[in-house]
Parts: sequence; C-alpha cells; structure tokens
Amino acid sequence: MAFRSQKAIGCVMFILLCSLAGHAQSRWTAEVRHDHWRGECKGVLSMTEQGLSFTEVQPKKKAADLHQWTWPDDEIQELIVAPGEVTLFTYVDSSWTKLGVDRGYRFSVPASRAEELSTMLRERLQPRLIVRFAEPVDPLLWEVPVKRIGAIKGSQGRLLVGDNRIVFESAENGSSRTWSYDDIENVSTTGPFQLTIATYERDRSQYGSIHAFTFQLKRPVDERRYDDLWLAVNQRKGLKTLQSP
Repeated sequence: MAFRSQKAIGCVMFILLCSLAGHAQSRWTAEVRHDHWRGECKGVLSMTEQGLSFTEVQPKKKAADLHQWTWPDDEIQELIVAPGEVTLFTYVDSSWTKLGVDRGYRFSVPASRAEELSTMLRERLQPRLIVRFAEPVDPLLWEVPVKRIGAIKGSQGRLLVGDNRIVFESAENGSSRTWSYDDIENVSTTGPFQLTIATYERDRSQYGSIHAFTFQLKRPVDERRYDDLWLAVNQRKGLKTLQSP
C-alpha cells in the first residue's frame, strides 16, 4: 500500500510539473517537501513572472484541504536560499503564540535547483534575496582567511572580494553568504585585522534592523584595498567622486 501511495504521488507530481512547465508564465518548477511545525507534505514549488507558488500533492486529500499558496513578489519580505532549502517570509503575522513573528514557509529543494532559483530571482528580489552559499567570484580581486564573530560561536572561512560581489565561504553549515554590492548597506573597519559588512538581511533579534557581519582577518588588509571596496559599494548607491584633471 505504501508503494502504491508513493507511486500515485509521483504520477500526480509528474502531471503537475508538466502542466506548470507548459504554462506560458511558469519559468521554474521543482518537487519539494514543505516542512510544517509538525509533520510535512510534498508538492510543487514554481516561479512565474509574478512571484512564487506552492501546490501540495496528496491524492488522498480533498482538494479543499490541500495547501495552495501564491506569493507575488511584493508580498515576499525575504527569501532565503541555502543548499537544499528555500525559506520564504511574508508580511503576514503568525499566530498569537509566536508574538507577531512574520509567517514563514520552509521547503526542502534539491540543492542544484535551489541555486537555479536564486540566480533567476537575484535581480527581482534584491536585496530581499539572501544567498546562504558561496557563489563563484570571477574575477577575484583578493581574498583573506577570516573568522566571523558570532553571538555564541564564530565560524571559520575565507572572505573573497570580486568586482561585483563579496563571498564568505565556510565549511560550517549555514554560515556561507554571497552578497552582491547591491545587497550591502556599508562596509567599515577599525583596523587592518577587522572588517564589518552591514547587509540588508534581516536580523530577527531586532525587528527590521540591518544585519552586520563582523570578521576577524587572519592577515592584514591594506588601506588601499579597503578604500577601493568602500568606494565600489557606495558608488552603487549613487556616490559621486571628483575626478582628477
């Protein structure tokens, strides 16, 4: 019976994926698992020109009981893409038991498909798209081994700086980040062995605040490199500089 049930779900998912893929506005679809507070369900996550949607696939359920959600781009407060996982936060408050925390939806997605989704949504959702894995940096301008300072525990890795993005690459689960310069509010330093990157990623310990990532640098970064980085980030926000004659 379990085999029949799995086979039936697989057939329904295949038909649904084919239907979505053939729809003029569907640009990306994937079989996913939606993680509930208790339990889970399977279905299809898809991206269209307007936003994201999820359709549960469960042959034994009545249509009225299936989870079906659609989130237009402007209703997505933050979309976090990590290896094998996509988490979406809306502007809707959760139940009173969570004290007004914004409602979130977490999906388990094949790792390669999650990376595809982040690439396709980068321009549409910046800076609401949070990339929690290390993307390639090409061309690489410079790199330095670092320790990211954490509230309880830090994480080891490398900071890679390119001409349009900064990447923190770490082997520790959930620690890596990729930031385009448009994702960064500011960079600052207190000296050659320290660098802080203030990003638009939400710091959930402080409602609506900017999230600052502070790094201890294991090798000094000279002032010229820091100045070039600061200038590149701020020129993306419209900073104009005087040109030498």
